Amino acid sequence: MNIFSVEELIVNPSFINYCLRMNEDDIAFWNQYIQQYPNQIAQINEAKELIIMGSHLLTADHQKESEWLKIERKLFKKKTIIHRLLPYAAVAASFSIVLYIGYLVYQNNSINNNNQYIASTRIRKSFALPDSSFILLDKNAEVKLVDDFKKGRRLLTLKGAAYFKVAKDSLHPFSVQAGNYIVTALGTAFKMSYMNNRLEVMLEEGKVKVEKILNNKTSLISTLLPGDKLSVNTNINNEKAAIKTAFKPIELISWKTKDILFENTPLTEVIRQIELCYNVTISNNSTAFNHETFSGHFTNDSLDAILKILCFSINKQYQYKDSTSIIIHN
Repeated sequence: MNIFSVEELIVNPSFINYCLRMNEDDIAFWNQYIQQYPNQIAQINEAKELIIMGSHLLTADHQKESEWLKIERKLFKKKTIIHRLLPYAAVAASFSIVLYIGYLVYQNNSINNNNQYIASTRIRKSFALPDSSFILLDKNAEVKLVDDFKKGRRLLTLKGAAYFKVAKDSLHPFSVQAGNYIVTALGTAFKMSYMNNRLEVMLEEGKVKVEKILNNKTSLISTLLPGDKLSVNTNINNEKAAIKTAFKPIELISWKTKDILFENTPLTEVIRQIELCYNVTISNNSTAFNHETFSGHFTNDSLDAILKILCFSINKQYQYKDSTSIIIHN
């Protein structure tokens, strides 16, 4: 019999999804669980109340003080819950940790520390690099910058899949190393993945070169132009290892937009990721973007569909200045 305490429930990602109505499978599971274990209803209701109260901590700033007071009153006689939760803080990407250690921890859906950027197992994540380049990391992907990246040596390593929008800098090439392979660009946009003994590079704009590192020397494998895709079987050491083909733009667009999940994400980050995924520029004239958050899950949705939902949730409107420029306004 699977019996859960309140403490266990509020750090259970599946239960959190159930409480916040974020995943149909989790909702079905916990509805069935309640029917099977009706003696757990008291614990479930108490944990659900805490999670829902805590969810408001990641909304507008003016709501936080009142929500914290509610939680403090609720937990006045449950101090042991807080102490038991603290060890989870270093590793948890779960939303529930926010209930106890505050607003800043919402960023731990991913890690950005010591030149290392890691997406969680559940959410793709976008980051701004120190050189103003942007990256969109797929789930479980990781990039690590060299120590002197900020000084102009734009080199990083990649595990998994990521999309790069490289800031232009003719004096400092931007290089991504994966295993014994390195992709170098100046100002460009490309997707790159390295997993299961296969390297793949899809160039959206600009120009890149792909090289192999052998005995501390590099040898050119291929130069890519927009629309080129290079696939390399890293287990093969002959001319058949690398295959260059053309890809349709919709392939890359579909990958970028296939799974966009925001969980109480700051609006500034939401806008940045939409810009990356849809190749547009979005401006706004509202200070709300500095304080508010947004939650939503999109799968291959159109740009208009996302903008309509986003603007409805923050009580704003949007309009196109041209095909690639959008403004959000009151």
